[in-house]
Amino acid sequence: MNTTPPALAKRGSNSRPFQILLVEDNPADDLLAREAFRTTKARTVVHRVEDGLEALAFMRHQGRFKDAPRPDLVLLDLNLPRMDGRETLAELKSDPRLRSIPVLVLTTSQAEEDVGGAYSLHANGYVRKPVKYDDFITLVAAIDAFWLGCATLPEEMPAEAPAAAGNEAWNRFNSVRLLLIEDSASDVFLLESALAESDALKFELTHASRLSAARSLMRRHIFDVVIVDLGLPDSNGLATLREVQNQGGGAAVIVLTGLDDEEAGLAALREGAQDFIVKGQLSGRALVRAIRYARDRRRIEDQLRQAQRDQTVGQLAAGVAHDFNNLLQVIRAQAELLALGAAGSRPEVAETTRQIIATSDRAASLTRQMMTYGRQQRMDLAPLNLNDVVNGLEPLIRRSIGGTILLDLDLRNGLPAVRADLGMVEQVVMNLMIHARDSLLGGGPVQLATRLADFTRPETEIAPVFANASGLYAALAVTYPGRPLGPEEMRRAFDPFAFSGDPGCGTGLGLAMVSGVAQRHGGGVAVRSSPETGTEFWFYLPAMNAAAQNTAHIDGKACTILLVEDDDILRNMVATVLQGAGHQVVEASSGTLALDQWEKNQAGLDLVITDLMMPDGLNGDELGRRLATLRPELPIIYMSGYGADALTAQWMLRGGVDFLAKPFSVDELLGLVRSKLAQTALSPTAGQ
Repeated sequence: MNTTPPALAKRGSNSRPFQILLVEDNPADDLLAREAFRTTKARTVVHRVEDGLEALAFMRHQGRFKDAPRPDLVLLDLNLPRMDGRETLAELKSDPRLRSIPVLVLTTSQAEEDVGGAYSLHANGYVRKPVKYDDFITLVAAIDAFWLGCATLPEEMPAEAPAAAGNEAWNRFNSVRLLLIEDSASDVFLLESALAESDALKFELTHASRLSAARSLMRRHIFDVVIVDLGLPDSNGLATLREVQNQGGGAAVIVLTGLDDEEAGLAALREGAQDFIVKGQLSGRALVRAIRYARDRRRIEDQLRQAQRDQTVGQLAAGVAHDFNNLLQVIRAQAELLALGAAGSRPEVAETTRQIIATSDRAASLTRQMMTYGRQQRMDLAPLNLNDVVNGLEPLIRRSIGGTILLDLDLRNGLPAVRADLGMVEQVVMNLMIHARDSLLGGGPVQLATRLADFTRPETEIAPVFANASGLYAALAVTYPGRPLGPEEMRRAFDPFAFSGDPGCGTGLGLAMVSGVAQRHGGGVAVRSSPETGTEFWFYLPAMNAAAQNTAHIDGKACTILLVEDDDILRNMVATVLQGAGHQVVEASSGTLALDQWEKNQAGLDLVITDLMMPDGLNGDELGRRLATLRPELPIIYMSGYGADALTAQWMLRGGVDFLAKPFSVDELLGLVRSKLAQTALSPTAGQ
């Protein structure tokens, strides 16, 4: 049987090996990683160091690592000697030459502060150890499909740029930092003359006549575009191109070829160069056009790669969340049952169980945020109050922004409800706060406020107006002091990568995500900035109508339920809840055993509740389809530790199905059971 994951099997034999830096002090985990890469047949080279200091020296080519390759991916353990993974991650992401290298954090920690801290430091993923061998192979396949073939993101600001660069950060769109690697003095003169002919772009030109000299420049400086001759005294051919790609920090690459050697230019394009120029056919307009095209093409490629990385983060988080949510489900439901037994008689137990339930809800919220990040999500709309969202996130916000940021909450009473997706709104809040933190490099105050924005009353001083604003909105605003944004900065504030060049910032997609969520909900975004008030980012959602909602409850009736769940503890807990509500429960630990129980009890079964993940090859969706063919009117409730959106794609669930995302409350479970029985107008069969 071929065990090679499809993503790895498709990779061509001529692909370059990918460089993996494993920062791990445990030899057993090192062997696990190497064996997983070997089993998947991925063309990788795994380099292992045992602590954070060695990892940084490896990536900076210092000491005994002076000839080390630039890693395509870092697998970073959090608990390390000398310098731990948190310090290493912070140092790596603050270095303009290194922060675009994707990092997967590997740790045994389940603490909320570690998860929030890793993402606040711009980690690209979070995987909990011990990682099962099969799961690790799947992880490697996902890495290969989305990360290993990706060049690193370009850095937009040189490491030595002053923090108070002001609008110079935006001049990068009209100014190009250009490195020319060419040994011929006459060709250098022609290129410089061609650049001087154009006033469409400004150039900061740096010249090197040898690849060795260029290598040193690329390690110390950030360039937008590198123009390189493929025939140099110390290097020639495609090997020169590959070296520039490895050392260039994400710069666009244009190669120079002779009049009779256009085939070399085409080969360079196949190797990932953005363009090639034929010597002897050079004009100022053609050169400027090639540079602009190469830079823009590289930026588009980077955005696509970032989207792929984000998708992978969602996939990896979903795998971790499945088992995590199963555990939370047991904890939460057992606490609810304990609270019911202690109600009125033991107040100290009731208070303890209330705290357990509240903590499990916070953990579920954190898992939901992990799964929301980095993937397109179907909106799960429900009435929300922005004040409740902010209050629920406050502990995670404070951990993420760090001790140098002074958080001021100003939540307006009487805020109208909005109809929105909770996970998406939580991501908006976190992205706005992380952006504010990154903008205040030395720390300072940040205000997180909620407001009522009534755009039907223009005479009232309200928040900045966004395009097509009309009516009543609930608004969320994040305000921080500092250098005011210029007109061009405000115009492009919500564009992808608009702020990715600022020191300390992350992927550059956070504010773009905020704008996208607002648009999907029928709302909007706005920004205003002045020396007096600071910079304000506003997020608007349309207020719900004040019409009363239908909250009628459905009286429950006893029925017989087929419960299918492979986790024994979880199955017993759900069965106890259902039996406590008066229902009879027939249990099965797999899809195959569920069919056996169906054959024995089908005449008396009123409802099926099934998990989607099954151990024997018959998953919950397939079980439901089979039972639906036998009895089309049979109500079925699906449950899983995965999010509903990931399952819709993975299991191809039919429209209109009923789904319980773990962890769910006892009330949610019993309420859905009552609703399904009422919808299908079933008569009770238990006891007949």
